[in-house]
This record gives sequence, C-alpha cells and structure tokens, in this order.
Amino acid sequence: MNCATKAWVFAVALHTICVSCHAAERQSEPLGRGLIAVTNNDGQAVVSWRLLPTDPADVSFLVYCAVGDQVRQLNREPLTHATWIVDQEPVEADRPSREYFVRALAAGNELPASERTAVSPQGFLEIPIDLLEGYLPGDASVGDLNGDGQLEIVLHQTSRGRDNSFAGITGEPILDAYTLSGR
Repeated sequence: MNCATKAWVFAVALHTICVSCHAAERQSEPLGRGLIAVTNNDGQAVVSWRLLPTDPADVSFLVYCAVGDQVRQLNREPLTHATWIVDQEPVEADRPSREYFVRALAAGNELPASERTAVSPQGFLEIPIDLLEGYLPGDASVGDLNGDGQLEIVLHQTSRGRDNSFAGITGEPILDAYTLSGR
C-alpha cells in the first residue's frame, strides 16, 4: 500500500469516526416539566413531573399546592432524588380549585415556577378522541408536535385491521394528533 492510499484510508476512517461521534450526540425536544396530578386510592393527590436534560446534577424541587389565593409548600426539605410526591391532605373537599406547581432549586436559587396543573379525579388522564365509524384506536406515539414544550399524542386508527400473514384488504389507516386535553 503506497503512502497516498494509506493517507486516504486514514482520512476516511477519521471522517467516519467523527461523523459517528457527532451523530451520537443526544437531541432532545425543549420540553416543559410535564406536571400532572392524579388521585390515588386513598383520595390523595400524587404529583409527578419531568426531570429535564438541562437540569443540573444537584437539582432539587419544592412542590406547592394552591387553593384560591392560599399557597402551601408540600415538602419541608427540597426533594433531591425524586420527581413525584404525595399530598397527604385528601383532595375531595377542594378538588375543583386545587392546583399544583413545582419550582426547581439550583445552586440554592429557586427557579421560575412550572405550569400549574389541576388534579385529575380518575387516577389517570382521560383524553377525549374522535373515533370514525368502523375505526378503532391502535397504537400511539408521543412527541412535541407544535413546539410548545408539551407532548402531544399521535394516534393510529385502523379499520378492518388484519395481520399481514392473512389474505384480505385492510382499511385506510388514519393518524390523528391530540393534545393531552383532546384538542
């Protein structure tokens, strides 16, 4: 192998390694905290939120409950190794007006508050969808489709669905996108 061929092989190998390293960099959507609150079997609110890729390693959280103008902090000490908490006060009495929000702490400084969220009474988030006659919901995927920092759901609806190992014609697939409120 002559010197020019060796240099060319080395350049191609180096380029391949650099492209592979660059492609391996994590790409993420600029999502918000994704705060939700649902009731558990004991009638208490379970509040959960997202740890962001931009959060520092030493991030901690303060969780607040607001009912009207009254705001109370749920945790005495900042949460350091969790992104959820159970509000020990039963939800039922003030469910319609009870909202939760979170503030991250970084280097001892309280960061801006997350969005507020109300308590879902069912223990899960119910998302209304538009079903067409003859179609059934199939699988779904999530992503921030409109760039607002919140995840939306892409729902695959099928008609006359069949396993492809069987003969026959299936219906046209439909893909619908929904926000968590069903819009």
